[in-house]
Amino acid sequence: MPNYRRIHIPNTPIFITSVTKDRIPYFNLSKNINLFYSVLENVQKSHPFEMVAQVLLPDHFHWIIQMPDDSEGFSIIMQSFKGNF
Repeated sequence: MPNYRRIHIPNTPIFITSVTKDRIPYFNLSKNINLFYSVLENVQKSHPFEMVAQVLLPDHFHWIIQMPDDSEGFSIIMQSFKGNF
């Protein structure tokens, strides 16, 4: 498993890109798009953050998020999102 270094700079927007497994275009289906936004809403309730911008494409997505100063970090957000999707 890779050992990524994540530098935390308070009050700095974070750019995230995530790709589907094998680049399968799951987000071509409306049921998966609805699930995407439902899971995102639930994750934001559990781990508050501000969604500054987002792009949803057939096989990946981009987010720019702003974390509160006392946040656990964006890794927990991604873990929660992927685990619940």
